[in-house]
Amino acid sequence: MIRSSVPWAQRMSLLAAFAVAACSGGSPLAPAPDGQSPSASTAPTIAVAALKLRLATPEDKDLPSQPFLDRFASDVAGASGGSMSVEVLYNAGAQVAGKEQRVAQQVISGDVDMAVVPVRAWSDVGVTSLQALQAPFLIDNDALLQAVTRDDALINPLLDRMKDQGLVGLAVWPEDLRHPFTFEANGSPLVSPGDFKGQTIFAVTSKSQQEVIETLGAKATDGSDLNALVADRSLRGAESGMWAGALNLPGPPTATADVTLYPKIEVIVVEDAVWSRLSSDQQAIVKAAAIAARDLAIKDHRSDADLARTYCAAGGKVVLAGAANVAKFMAAAKPIYDRLEGDPLTATALGAIQALKTATPPSAPTAACRPPVSTSATIPPVEPGPPIGMIPDGTYRQPANSMADLLTKGLTPSDARNNAGTWSMVVHGSTLTWTLTNPSGQVAGPVCPNTLVNEGDRIRETAIVDCEPSLELRWSLDGDQLNLTIANSTPIAGYDMTIFEALLGGPWTKVE
Repeated sequence: MIRSSVPWAQRMSLLAAFAVAACSGGSPLAPAPDGQSPSASTAPTIAVAALKLRLATPEDKDLPSQPFLDRFASDVAGASGGSMSVEVLYNAGAQVAGKEQRVAQQVISGDVDMAVVPVRAWSDVGVTSLQALQAPFLIDNDALLQAVTRDDALINPLLDRMKDQGLVGLAVWPEDLRHPFTFEANGSPLVSPGDFKGQTIFAVTSKSQQEVIETLGAKATDGSDLNALVADRSLRGAESGMWAGALNLPGPPTATADVTLYPKIEVIVVEDAVWSRLSSDQQAIVKAAAIAARDLAIKDHRSDADLARTYCAAGGKVVLAGAANVAKFMAAAKPIYDRLEGDPLTATALGAIQALKTATPPSAPTAACRPPVSTSATIPPVEPGPPIGMIPDGTYRQPANSMADLLTKGLTPSDARNNAGTWSMVVHGSTLTWTLTNPSGQVAGPVCPNTLVNEGDRIRETAIVDCEPSLELRWSLDGDQLNLTIANSTPIAGYDMTIFEALLGGPWTKVE
């Protein structure tokens, strides 16, 4: 597939001129005066710009694929001696329904050079060769997921067929196993196919996921306001992984760990016109880097059982459906398999996966678990002290916190994900406003205005809107640095209020 690409034409025209000379062992030379033969001493010196590949992903930073994208970019730069680089474009599809399909379409159309997009999105843009990897209830444990993604004899024919859509598939890697999650305020846990009938289930936009949910008799929705859907009792459950469920779902909901709807598998591709412009050495570097990223993802893959324990520790709950119900789910999916097996390539891949499943000892099973009982619903009161007055007017900013930083401070995965970034605080008289700018540069969540009341040795901050509970603040100022301590809080039943000390306590720099 050949397409016009102005950015690539600009980047590659100079490289193409040098490629001919490189093959002959010489270098491009300017014409010599008076018809004499040119010599190296008369050749101009021309600097060759480094080649940059733009790789799009629908995910934000600090999500599971980032370490493997970092490894890919590092390996390309290192193996090429710096003559090639990879710019990773995070959140390339924007935070909207269908963002994965949008990124897939961007690389098909040549708007970006490369992309990493999960299997579940590719069928929606016409790439059907990967369907076997999305087959419901088949890849149901970590050992099998790792075996499938490292099996070149199985995967390569599926990637090769992507050439029909103008793509060169380089590798796939495992992310997680996806399960039913239930909002128990709206019904008991989803543990059998019958539990789905007539229910509404949230799923990330994908026709293949919609097919599974509808085959079970439910309605799929990709509604963005999950809190509202849960509150009005219209949403019974969701599909998610243990890691993503802790981050993105309200509740948190109850996971059914031994029912695996499908595995989330990432696919790294390059647009074919871009690939054709690379030299054979450059192609080898990119391919090797993709395989190295895959191998790292397999090596570092975190087991579902471990994720489940973390999920429960963070306040979630995990239940099991039992072998008899698991078999019922597979039986209910027969219409989907009848369709999939109508495609010869998919049928062959399904057979290969089933053979691997027979030959691969399964991972240790995930155990049911419940959240621990919280022993700290409030921050311990701080002893009285001298009057401190109101916080001086100004704009104050915290150092940026990554998700990893917040996890080390004791936040749950959900709280760490939702609060990563840079917090700002604007104080004007008796009004204080918090804002959070996430790692992608977007202002995340509501802007939270609050009223301030001087209570002598502390300031009481009370939310005007439902952003957070009332807090009592202690402050001190050292030059441009404001130090905050959370002195007390109004408790919320079952919620660990120490999150606010971890998030808001400590140094703030005055920037305006």
